[in-house]
Amino acid sequence: MYTYMILAYADDIDIIVREVTAVFIRIEKESVKVELTWNECKTNVIMSMDFVTLLSRIELVVALIFMIH
Repeated sequence: MYTYMILAYADDIDIIVREVTAVFIRIEKESVKVELTWNECKTNVIMSMDFVTLLSRIELVVALIFMIH
């Protein structure tokens, strides 16, 4: 069973999960069924743990800087 949260606005979708690799495999599998594609060049993965094995084609965001006005 997957634990996840999906936030969507316009053409942006944020998926918050604990198991990154399994979710991307599932997204690819399900998107083929309805003929959807996702832009791998614009896909970012932000993680809050030290080590996660990811698919090599996904960009890994290592550090975040929050700017508060």
